[in-house]
Amino acid sequence: MMTKEAKQSLILSQVHALVGEWLPFGANQISALNERLGAMERCQGGLFSSKLDMQPTETHFEVTPGLTQVKILDFDAIRFINFEAEINFPESDGVIQVENFGMHLHVSGAVLYGVKIDAIMNHTERSIPLDLLARLLVDVHQDSSGIIHDLLSRYQLSVLDMLFMGKAEQRNKYNLITAAVIEPKLPARMYLDKGERENELKQVLGEIYACYDITRDDVLFLGRDGCLLSGPGAERYEALLTTFMGLNSREIFIRNFFVRTFVLNDMLMNLRQSIRNYRKHGEHALKGVKKSLSDAARHMILLIECLQYLLESVEALELPPVPVDIAGSKIYKSLQLLERKNNVIVRCKDSIKLIERLRTQLDTLITKFEGISRLQLTYVSQGFDINIQRLTESLRVRDQLGENLDVIRMIFAGNLSFDIIDRLSGGTFNVPNPSWFLDWIKKPIIDVPLAFLVINLLWLAVVWIAIQAWLDRQVFRAGATLVIRAHTDKRINLMQLRRFLSQRDLQLGTFEYELGGRPELQSYIWVEDCFPSKGSTTHVMIVVDEKQKLLRSIRLQIACPLEESVPIHSRRLSRGMHRMRSYSTLRRPSRRLHPAPSSVTTMENNILEQFSILLRGEGVYQERHAPLARLGSQLNLLALTHSYNQETNTDNPMEVERRFWKGLRGTMDAPVYGADIVASLFGNVDALSWNLGDLNTILRKIDLPGVTRPMLYFGMWRAMFAFHTEDMDLFSINYVHTGKPKFWYGIPPDAAPQLERAAQSMFPEKHHTCSQFLRHKTSLISPARLREFGVPFYRAYQKPGEFVITFPAAYHQGFNLGLNIAEAVNFASLHWIPYGLKAKVCKCLPDSVRIDMDSFLTKLFSEPPSGPELLGDDPWVFSCKCHKYCSSNSSDVEVEAKVTAVEGKYIRVHYKGESADNDEWLPVSSKELQRRIVAVEPPLVKTKDL
Repeated sequence: MMTKEAKQSLILSQVHALVGEWLPFGANQISALNERLGAMERCQGGLFSSKLDMQPTETHFEVTPGLTQVKILDFDAIRFINFEAEINFPESDGVIQVENFGMHLHVSGAVLYGVKIDAIMNHTERSIPLDLLARLLVDVHQDSSGIIHDLLSRYQLSVLDMLFMGKAEQRNKYNLITAAVIEPKLPARMYLDKGERENELKQVLGEIYACYDITRDDVLFLGRDGCLLSGPGAERYEALLTTFMGLNSREIFIRNFFVRTFVLNDMLMNLRQSIRNYRKHGEHALKGVKKSLSDAARHMILLIECLQYLLESVEALELPPVPVDIAGSKIYKSLQLLERKNNVIVRCKDSIKLIERLRTQLDTLITKFEGISRLQLTYVSQGFDINIQRLTESLRVRDQLGENLDVIRMIFAGNLSFDIIDRLSGGTFNVPNPSWFLDWIKKPIIDVPLAFLVINLLWLAVVWIAIQAWLDRQVFRAGATLVIRAHTDKRINLMQLRRFLSQRDLQLGTFEYELGGRPELQSYIWVEDCFPSKGSTTHVMIVVDEKQKLLRSIRLQIACPLEESVPIHSRRLSRGMHRMRSYSTLRRPSRRLHPAPSSVTTMENNILEQFSILLRGEGVYQERHAPLARLGSQLNLLALTHSYNQETNTDNPMEVERRFWKGLRGTMDAPVYGADIVASLFGNVDALSWNLGDLNTILRKIDLPGVTRPMLYFGMWRAMFAFHTEDMDLFSINYVHTGKPKFWYGIPPDAAPQLERAAQSMFPEKHHTCSQFLRHKTSLISPARLREFGVPFYRAYQKPGEFVITFPAAYHQGFNLGLNIAEAVNFASLHWIPYGLKAKVCKCLPDSVRIDMDSFLTKLFSEPPSGPELLGDDPWVFSCKCHKYCSSNSSDVEVEAKVTAVEGKYIRVHYKGESADNDEWLPVSSKELQRRIVAVEPPLVKTKDL
């Protein structure tokens, strides 16, 4: 605390103080600052704040006191700007502070804050104590940080926050002080007395390492954090001193930069230890490692950019010429500007080595983390494969159990039917047969050959049909279930709730406790009969906050016969729900738009409204509107007769096809298709000759998920795939492991142009956006529309255990007939190469597969001569210069040929009807082959439509 008795050892007169620092600036930053301050506008300056306006459309902007008022003095569009900033920060009661900064911001990054000291407390400008000046400079440092914070860009603020680790407001700056007179006037060395004078100088300049007597009246002090020049001619050497201050400001910045590299190095060492011990700390520690790696990479990028700015700034700095007078030359020599500039450059280049070392460490850690991530993904994939195999095995076991159960039912029905006949005839009771039995049954039926056997079999069929109908009826009665969850947080009447619950048979009440042991939330569970429809049973669970008198959540689990589920599903909304919907449409739309509610969501809200009416009638629920089921919550499954989860009769494929196209409409519930899951259900040594996990085709040279590695597809009724060809026009093979069949539509390759023209006519907007829009798999075309455009097509009905193969450039679409598990992969033969050379790729899809044919052909033919299975038997059509290779007299014809051998990077082509002497050797080059190959004749395959 400053008191009147404080001794003042040094007094300065006519003091000018400059505070300098270096910040990463560039031409774009200066230009943006000029625009932000309105330097080129008619009304320059204004009040500025760094706070973002989160509501720009409002008519007011509330900020805490502390705005900066700016008055433009001078500027250049991209080099510098000079302005006067008035501080409007709040002060304590009884304190009046008039403080104006002159600020200079240069493209080199030099930032200067200048003040002229008119008075400090009761001291005028002719007697400024150095002790009070030190306190004033501390205030200038803090206020200047606040001022520049309001003017810097977000990028510059992020750099400062990173470099000073969240304490940018307390960063150190360099002080330059000039004064006309210093009292007492002593030789320079006398001020360094290890006593009061030196301590006061250290408050302003830091550790003093040099002092000089420039003239008889001028004295110069150089410190670690500032310099002081006192004398009548101090202002004449301001250019030298500001250059010296700029070099020291850069040195302070690189000093903090160097410290920050050590902090980053410690961070990387801790990350290396965490990655090394991730098994010990568990997989949850990897999330923190990932965030730390991201932060380290971001800090590394900012450090590298800062270093580049600093090095360019120092190298472009032009030193002022040596003054001609003796005092000026002596000051120039004392400041050692050239040596300091070279020192800063050397330190910048040394820092480049440090950054390169840290970047290498970071790259190593990122590589290790990516290896761990891939290992974790491998574990997940292996676990997924195991789960899929278990699921498939359980489905197979279920099918076997179903077959066994049918056999048991058949045996039971036979025993029952035959026992009934025995009981009617009395044959098992050892009593004489009645006369009516002999007259009406034995003589006309039993005695006739095979008649009694046929009657027994017919009776067995009747009993079997009756038992099966009864079982189906039981399943039908308990087939519909629905679970509805809703978060309410609405006020309720606890007294009426307790009265309401006293009339129910509470099955269970669970409690959730706070840390203090007092029950916070209480759950009540009971069963509501005949709700929401006749014959249905609903298990109700409500969670109540008795302290706040709130109904937190509702859970309804409904079970009802299927014939009663249809009215629930199709019941219209009540007036309350319609009012609620109309009210919601009048509100301002949210930025996050949910999809339109499906029929299942509408049904859920309908049932919740009925339940709220039940509670409202008992006086429990007091809100006007019913709670709504959450959109985007867990999917509720409802087994309804009209739902897409129903069992589909697949005995008549044409009837299934008719139902599929007839049932397509925009309002139907969307089916779920679990597609493109990289996994395989084929074992390493599978009995099937076509193991989709190891087809060993010419694509074995590349690795592409979904192309060379198989994918699994989990289908359901109406899960469809639209018309498309495979990526790069490859072959594809599809196998159904288990479940319901698939229905396919195929277009012959030679009819592909017809389908493309028809699709362009039907979907002109899609074709305008992308010429290869059919590869998006979003265009489903019915058979009726194909017939209208004259596009030939074939149908295929794929059952479990069957393969479907599609050829290059063969468009195909289809749908699933129920729950099934299928597997597919692409493959290729030599027959595909011409198609791959001419295949078109959709450029608007980020996951489009592209194969570099040059590198692929080089890898393919780099092996020893391939076997017959690689060369294939399909004839190729080449463009041939016949006067050189063929006996024909025409100059250029298309000749049928066949690849007969492969040697190195050349293939041997034999032309039909020519001798082996006329075989041509062609280089393996995609451009050469693409120029010469016209087409490949597709193999003759006998096809028959359904």
